[in-house]
Amino acid sequence: MFVSVFVGLTATAYAQLPVYPGNCEDQGSSKATTPGTFKALPQEVVDIPSKVDGRPLQIGFIRPDAPPGYRAPVIVHAGPYHSRDLNDADIASCARVLVANFVSHGYAVALVPTRGTADTDGCPNLFGKIERSDLDDALTWLGTRSWSNGRIGMVGISYSGSTPWVAAATGNPYLKTIVPEDGVNDLFDLSLSVGTLDSRFWFFVPGYYHYYGPVQNNPVWSGRDPDRTVNAATTCPDVEQGQAASLESADTGARDAGGYYAERNERPLVERNYRGSVLLVEGLTDWNVRPAHVIPWGVSLRSRGLRVHQLLGQWNHQYPDDAGVHTRWDWADRLLAWFDHELKGDKTASLGARVEVEDDSGKWRRARAWPPANNEVLQLAADGTLAPRRDAATASTTLATDSRARYYYVGQTSPEENTDDVPQASGAVDDTCATCAVFRMRVKAPLRIAGLPEVHVTVTPSGSSGHVTAFLYRRDADGLHRIGFGMSDLRFPAGENSGDETAGEVVAGKPMKVRIELEPLDSVVNAGDEMELVLGQGRTGQIPAKAPYPVQLEYGAGKSTLSLAIVHPSRAKFFTPPGPEGRQLQ
Repeated sequence: MFVSVFVGLTATAYAQLPVYPGNCEDQGSSKATTPGTFKALPQEVVDIPSKVDGRPLQIGFIRPDAPPGYRAPVIVHAGPYHSRDLNDADIASCARVLVANFVSHGYAVALVPTRGTADTDGCPNLFGKIERSDLDDALTWLGTRSWSNGRIGMVGISYSGSTPWVAAATGNPYLKTIVPEDGVNDLFDLSLSVGTLDSRFWFFVPGYYHYYGPVQNNPVWSGRDPDRTVNAATTCPDVEQGQAASLESADTGARDAGGYYAERNERPLVERNYRGSVLLVEGLTDWNVRPAHVIPWGVSLRSRGLRVHQLLGQWNHQYPDDAGVHTRWDWADRLLAWFDHELKGDKTASLGARVEVEDDSGKWRRARAWPPANNEVLQLAADGTLAPRRDAATASTTLATDSRARYYYVGQTSPEENTDDVPQASGAVDDTCATCAVFRMRVKAPLRIAGLPEVHVTVTPSGSSGHVTAFLYRRDADGLHRIGFGMSDLRFPAGENSGDETAGEVVAGKPMKVRIELEPLDSVVNAGDEMELVLGQGRTGQIPAKAPYPVQLEYGAGKSTLSLAIVHPSRAKFFTPPGPEGRQLQ
């Protein structure tokens, strides 16, 4: 088992973490093009008691300077990134984009630090039932003020993109819409999904509790109350449980027997309790919180009657209006229209298309649904081609660890590029290896591949554990360019997003069918390019929980296939988003 490799490195990695004295989290860079009419009142900071244990929960907010009787909708940003007492912070700077764009349009903007951060008392609870209760308390307080219209929306990224899911799980009646960006809704799925491990799994529990609490929020540089800092480090009954759960689940591939991960699965609670809307914002190249963590589950909420829209682009763990090659400078306008419709009840405000998605060539299009269903099946043929039709010939290849299996980059969230796009400090990587299988197809007409491709393979394990990784590429005159990737542990042959979390027995010499779901993607393979599928035991964004035995891949005669969605949007579906001119906050 690889777990011991990582556990011994905790202290070193912990010591290398940066400290951000008094930092706040920004929310992007864009400016709403329609000016608002309200000025901002001075910031206010209050403590409210937790219904769980009475500890003070800090809330900071800025309201619009509105006429008597005006009731403001509330936009909430909740998370651990407010690393100082809010009484000493400049909330207009900490929530620069939200305050600059929305207070002037009549919204109140509130910051809600999670436990152990800013000057909220107690120990961080990491998406657990105490954090749910705290968010429920904060939303109820904000929704029942005399100046509030009782309608609240939440927005944020990463951890603060996870708290909207945590809050939605409570079913709080004042929460009407959430805009989670690259957030977590099931800690187990993030860190220990179907037998494969995020390389940071060993750090999520102890690292979070102690870094976001007494380290980042140390009173020496944060100004927070010393007693509350002590509480953040010493009143943590679930830290030991979380550490034990991480090791147990890494070994078994299942949720722990003690219920730590079950408590931190927001999905069934959201499905049961939440009645608001969702604007899903996701970077399709985000390997910090993988797109498959949200897609397709988040989209499935639509079948429960929720309004679900999606904004999907070729960015990583960042806001869609962060500076960079691929940006949406109309993000503030888009968000303002969404909140006007959902929180003010302005039915003239446009919600836009259900889906706006950017492909890897930088083109944006609108769609009614995403991901599309897979509609094309290619055979992994005996001659090493990706063939549209099955033939009778068969072949086999041994898949084993090779130069791609770099599992020891602790804390690295990105998969090995395995492409000519990015120089590899760890050595050159191509599609040639002794223990992988490569299948190729020359593309005669442009292919637009979208959604969640699947590889179905027939393999025979040589031992009691193993896995298969799949990398999909296009090759042009410039070399290899990765389109997508995925990985499946043989104990979970149904693969990711199958709903099957029961580990099966892997028996040496017994053939089995394995499904590998690739990460959500939207890619174009041009005419004349070559599409390649490489199967092996290399590194993706995940790592194997158990040392893998080689497996024998069987292909040809329909034994192994690649299924994918080929879409043909009309020219009218494509559009060019506005540029930054006049849309960027200074």
